[in-house]
Amino acid sequence: MGSDAKDKGKKDGAKEEAAPAAAPAPKEEDVVLSSVVAQLALIERSVGGKDPKPMSRVMRQATAIRRRARPAQVAEAAGVYLPDGNPAKKPLLEALAQVPEPPAGPPAVEAAPGAA
Repeated sequence: MGSDAKDKGKKDGAKEEAAPAAAPAPKEEDVVLSSVVAQLALIERSVGGKDPKPMSRVMRQATAIRRRARPAQVAEAAGVYLPDGNPAKKPLLEALAQVPEPPAGPPAVEAAPGAA
């Protein structure tokens, strides 16, 4: 009897631990925005400390972020992180409003010339 209660307690405890692992995946918009925030922090660190290593990391990761980012997400990041008095903010937001949204789905991959 006593060991059954212990086994039952272990089973219930295992279920409780597994439940948080099944949390929903973050939204793509949140991932892109957090990536932009991380890149901005690296740029600030690179400029402030005169260390080129963070800037090279930004340059390596820029392609992946650029492929995933949508114009609306870039506009949101610009609206949040550029101060209102910045002269580049208004033209940037206007230009982003004119960029068409890419089609949904994965990007098309073209075959290399000569590939069969």
